[in-house]
Amino acid sequence: MLPTSPEQEKRIIDYFRQFSDPDKGINYSETCAARTAKVLSAADLLRDVFSASPQAYGFPYSQFKAVQNLPGAMTIVIPKGGPVPPFLDQFNKRQQ
Repeated sequence: MLPTSPEQEKRIIDYFRQFSDPDKGINYSETCAARTAKVLSAADLLRDVFSASPQAYGFPYSQFKAVQNLPGAMTIVIPKGGPVPPFLDQFNKRQQ
């Protein structure tokens, strides 16, 4: 989990809104790791890391290690089918 500013949130949302179907266009070069890197770059969160170490761009573990070092970053592990910690309820509230 990363703390972000309202401007960064806007950039993240704007980036993802360009994909009407989130799975459409996923292929050998446009992977979930590539999209994650692009959205982090769009929000200006890892631009320096990707510039200094381009190999981090396409590898999820490299992205995780880079994000882990950002101020306020928190790792939350939720096993498949496991309970979601209650404090996460404040994010992505579902419409009733």
